[in-house]
Amino acid sequence: MNEPMEYLKSSVSQKGNCFCGLVTRNGLVKAFSSILLLVSTHSALAVQSVTAIALFNDRAMLSLDGKKARIYKVGQRIDNFVLVSSDTSSAIIEIDGRRQPLSLNSGTILTKSLGAQVNRVGPARLELTVNRDGFFEVDGEVEGESLNFLVDTGANLVVLSSDAADSIDLDYSEGFRTIAATASGNSPMFLVLVDDLRIGTGGNVIELDDIQVGVIEGRFPQQPLLGMSFLSRVSMQREGDTMVLTR
Repeated sequence: MNEPMEYLKSSVSQKGNCFCGLVTRNGLVKAFSSILLLVSTHSALAVQSVTAIALFNDRAMLSLDGKKARIYKVGQRIDNFVLVSSDTSSAIIEIDGRRQPLSLNSGTILTKSLGAQVNRVGPARLELTVNRDGFFEVDGEVEGESLNFLVDTGANLVVLSSDAADSIDLDYSEGFRTIAATASGNSPMFLVLVDDLRIGTGGNVIELDDIQVGVIEGRFPQQPLLGMSFLSRVSMQREGDTMVLTR
């Protein structure tokens, strides 16, 4: 589909050619309203985040909004953006005339540049207090199973060890297999999409769906990491020893 304004112009032209001299003023208004509805629907369904899973010369394997990755060619329009270039080290996408780089396993959030809205489960505000080691922790659930997360803005994804995933019966065996660099070296990692991830307790909960999670084989990390595949979809503000998350 073309950009919304281009689509709008061509649609108006097609309506004019088709009904020239036969459509009343009210009919034209009705047709125009239908076009606006299509444009509005297109914007609401626009891609909000892009993650580079694998990079090749003139091709890139991309995950859109945390969904199953696919390979796209340079020059290909993908919903609301274009893959401009790609090699084995980086890729460039273009949206609304602005170019943004992508590096391997890093995510780019497109929501702000589009003015699109992220689906919200409900408003919430969590205040986290730094622990004695200088980190922020929060209790949460992955598809209904309890975990305690370490908040890590340096992690591209929510990350679990395979031990932690097994403990909550999270099936990652069919996930996309890649490699993660850890403190002990490179380790196999599986990328999966979880239907529901929430943090907080009681009635004060932030809940998101369709969250990309990396499961690393073995015991690393010892504590699940709440990374940017979740945090990029909430507002974060740190005030001294307190971090405020709002949604």
